[in-house]
Amino acid sequence: MAFIKQLPINSLIDNPIEYNWTFDVEKLDLAFQLSYDPLADTLETDARRRFIEADRLYFLKSNKHIDINEGSTAEGNARRSCSRQMQLWMGWSVMKLPGYAKANLPGCSHHNYGVAADLRYVTDEMKEILLSQGWSDIYHGEEWHFTCIESNAFKKIEAKINELRNGISQQWAQDMTVAYELNKKKNSFYTELKVRQKKFEGEALEFNRQVKIYNDAKLQFQTETLPQAQRRDEILIRLSQHDQRIAQLEKLYVEFRNVADEIIERLSDQIDEIRRLMALPVEQIHQVISSKVPADLRARYDSISALYFATAQQIKNETDYITSLINSLNSQTGGFENKAVVLLQQYEFLKNLRTTLDNEKQSVERGFVDVQLMSNESFLRMNRAAQLFEKIEAEVKTVSI
Repeated sequence: MAFIKQLPINSLIDNPIEYNWTFDVEKLDLAFQLSYDPLADTLETDARRRFIEADRLYFLKSNKHIDINEGSTAEGNARRSCSRQMQLWMGWSVMKLPGYAKANLPGCSHHNYGVAADLRYVTDEMKEILLSQGWSDIYHGEEWHFTCIESNAFKKIEAKINELRNGISQQWAQDMTVAYELNKKKNSFYTELKVRQKKFEGEALEFNRQVKIYNDAKLQFQTETLPQAQRRDEILIRLSQHDQRIAQLEKLYVEFRNVADEIIERLSDQIDEIRRLMALPVEQIHQVISSKVPADLRARYDSISALYFATAQQIKNETDYITSLINSLNSQTGGFENKAVVLLQQYEFLKNLRTTLDNEKQSVERGFVDVQLMSNESFLRMNRAAQLFEKIEAEVKTVSI
């Protein structure tokens, strides 16, 4: 029979069992004692005793055992470590992970003290037997969860749970929540900053490329306009010399008038005729008056007149030449003005872009500083939470049996 196979060999030798089809209670009890769910051994002493008794009674009625859910970890769903409780609470309360159900804080679950068990399945008969052995399904909506409320340690455990829930477990939860949110925010912000930094670096490279294009165009413009500047300077020099010759012509004109006045004075007896002559054009005066004017005055007049006309002609020639230079310069300057406008616009664009890039660089750098501050704060919170967690584990051990 099945229960005989589970007996130790030496027991069979020392106590031979007759092979027959009749079962008795003692033989069934012996089979039971060797085959209850081993996860029950993790329970608190009194809770374990009550669970094994409930399992025995259920086995007598159904020939089946009460199975504790193995769960997703090796420790199963009987006594649960504070570390596992932390994972469950974080997954449900803070991280909002799918598949995580509502969980108590570390040190605040009956599982942490070995007075609770989550069963693989529950029947009405099983529930009735568990309730008769001091177990209770106090958590409505969790029909698989049973708590041993009649365990000798239950009241002490309840007091410790209330103490922790209102004390260091709550402090731990606050620090862990803040640390997690800070770390989550830091990671998200850091990822965003890395994207912005990469984008900035690309824009900075493009900016430098545009600056090189601008500088090359500026250098070319300066090279092309240098002869124009030299020609402009040449025109300015010629204009200055032109002004000097005009001033010289004005002086010659004054001398010419003075000679004319002297001639008038010398020929005062012929004043009416002289006045008539002086009203004539300068060219005709020279021809008519030469026969009437004394030799010395005529020589002076001829000298000043010749210099005057020569200077006037030179001024005219220079005026025409300067005018041609100005016209030539203006005809070429128009194209350079357009280039200058384009360069100025490009300069303004690059200047504004530089300001934008500088602002973005400062913003990203400040962002990395904020990330470091968040990381530091998160680390401090996590460190404090770790210290509190050690205290929670120590407090749980004071009432764990």
